[in-house]
Amino acid sequence: MYLQKLTLLLRKWHILVIILLIAIPASLIAPDVYSTSDQPEGVILKPADINVDGDGFLLIILDGVGTDSMLDSEMMPLLNSDKNRYSILNVRTGPLTLSATCIKELMTGVPNDPIDGLNNFNLGHPGGQDPWLMAANDETHDVAMIGSYVMGNMYSEVIGIEFTDTFKGHSDYYEGDQESFELMSDIIDSNSHNIVSLHFSGPDKVGHTWGIESEEYKDKLLDIDIKVNEIMNNIDSNWNVIITADHGMTATGTHGSAEEKTREVTAFVTGPDIITSASQNIVQRDLAALTTLLTEQPFPLQLHGRIPIDILDYNESDKTLIEEWNWEAATQRQLFFSGDEDIITDRPEIDWDSIEQDTNFEDKSSIYWTLFVWSALITLAIIAFKDQFKSPKQTILEVISFVAFIVVLAYSQYRLDFSAMIPRALGAACAVYLATNALSSRTNEESNSKRSMINLITSPLIMPYLFMFLFVLTGDISRSVVIGMLIWVVIYPINMLILDGNVQSKYQFSNGFFWLMALACVSFSGNRVWFLLIPLVILIGKLVVENFSKQTTKPDRIALLLLLFFTVISLLFVNSRITGFHIMSKMLTLGWSSSILIVIGSVLILLSACIIASKLIRNEINYHSIAWSYGCLLIVYLAQIIESTNYDRVLLSLIFSSYIFCAWQYL
Repeated sequence: MYLQKLTLLLRKWHILVIILLIAIPASLIAPDVYSTSDQPEGVILKPADINVDGDGFLLIILDGVGTDSMLDSEMMPLLNSDKNRYSILNVRTGPLTLSATCIKELMTGVPNDPIDGLNNFNLGHPGGQDPWLMAANDETHDVAMIGSYVMGNMYSEVIGIEFTDTFKGHSDYYEGDQESFELMSDIIDSNSHNIVSLHFSGPDKVGHTWGIESEEYKDKLLDIDIKVNEIMNNIDSNWNVIITADHGMTATGTHGSAEEKTREVTAFVTGPDIITSASQNIVQRDLAALTTLLTEQPFPLQLHGRIPIDILDYNESDKTLIEEWNWEAATQRQLFFSGDEDIITDRPEIDWDSIEQDTNFEDKSSIYWTLFVWSALITLAIIAFKDQFKSPKQTILEVISFVAFIVVLAYSQYRLDFSAMIPRALGAACAVYLATNALSSRTNEESNSKRSMINLITSPLIMPYLFMFLFVLTGDISRSVVIGMLIWVVIYPINMLILDGNVQSKYQFSNGFFWLMALACVSFSGNRVWFLLIPLVILIGKLVVENFSKQTTKPDRIALLLLLFFTVISLLFVNSRITGFHIMSKMLTLGWSSSILIVIGSVLILLSACIIASKLIRNEINYHSIAWSYGCLLIVYLAQIIESTNYDRVLLSLIFSSYIFCAWQYL
């Protein structure tokens, strides 16, 4: 009785229930995610007895060049052939392996907050002091920075730092790096600056486009290798130099999560204050600590790093002084965060193990609230759809499958440090599953035994077996899941939309199971909406064939063909890794009002579109309709020519008002 009432209430107020379930984690977890940590202020002065012999300091950042690539003698032969000149640091980045977040930790030594990942393309300076800011205020130093907006967002407005932005866009692979190289060469020739940061962003962009196992990426690293080698041959031998990367990349050219592959980078360090052929394991923030020493600056309390003592060319007493200086700053920082004076009073000797070095975003309370929300979602969903299940035995099996699927989705997001591709693949499958079932029409008719087997093979239940088979072939869990999902997202909509695979006998699911699985897919944060185009292309292709076979009207056939054409382009030609170019990007640039010929061409294309639309919709050339449509399109296109923010706002307001008016008229 009570269960039935609860079921009715859930169905009546399902939107409110969903909002409440979303509001719980949003209100309890989001504040921590969107907040920034306070940092201690102040510095610890460098010991007067510690002298730095270097006349200058250069930091070279190779964007997206992980350890395996940097230490590959075929990818970077010149750098590796000169290894004996350097000490090698094995660097582990923080869990946020985005360019801006990594460079922030590398240059400032301040640990990232979760919100920094969202601000990646506009990540400002965390505030306080760092070696670069202090060097800029030091009259004995001239500071220059050359590279992308990543450094510019933090330092471009700082007086005393000459920043040059050489970032030419995400599709520029060589021009920006060449300009950076030439600017660095000018600094070497003119001796205009003695502290420089040089950022080559090209490898990252090439890796994103073609992957790091491609010939394009190898060619790009050879190009960078030549540039770095020439810089090192021409620079004053009395400069201290660090050559490192902000983050690594996966084979497919991704980064951003905590995958070990993306967190492993290397630093080649050389100079008069560095011994050769030494090595040490460090975290990325330690490079900021090393920069502080080599630029002869006070040690900022907010810098959470440890100077790599093993590579320094100092005697033991000087090394002890350096480490005590570093330790004093670390203990003051620890006291600021914990308020526990025991670390200072009870540990007169240096004990780095007492201070956590790795950045940790894990919050136990967030995990508990997430588990509560998922449990509530599962329980309420089962209650709400209980009437749509079949036999008790089948209900138990379907509920177990649903719960297992939820666990897999949640765990894949929790273990982004293992693989960032698995949740993406699952997100693709979720999107395809939702779209396919929305576009198909299930019936209760029986099918023959052969078709039943086809339905089983293309159902979600086959996924574990497909993954196991692929794992035997590849020996890689992540790759097996991704390949398996890519296979399934194609064969599932083909069976459901073309072969009417929804008609099942022995393996037919209940309606309740479809609702549960749809709910799980919708609630998954890793959904990949682009994959919705796969079932859409398959369905449109089927409709095109049916329309031609049924001899439907010519306008209908033309409309479907055009729809199929543009959908196929949207599916296949928007990923440079598949085709080598991004056709949508190129088509968009064709509409930019850079010349009078492009404007005329765009205006004529818009007119042609209006004429074709009138012919297809009205089956005639209606001049009144064409004039109205063409006028509206020209008003919108004018925004591209004027490039006025106020005009854009007025235009968007008119469009929004039109939608409101239409909704009011038809609802």
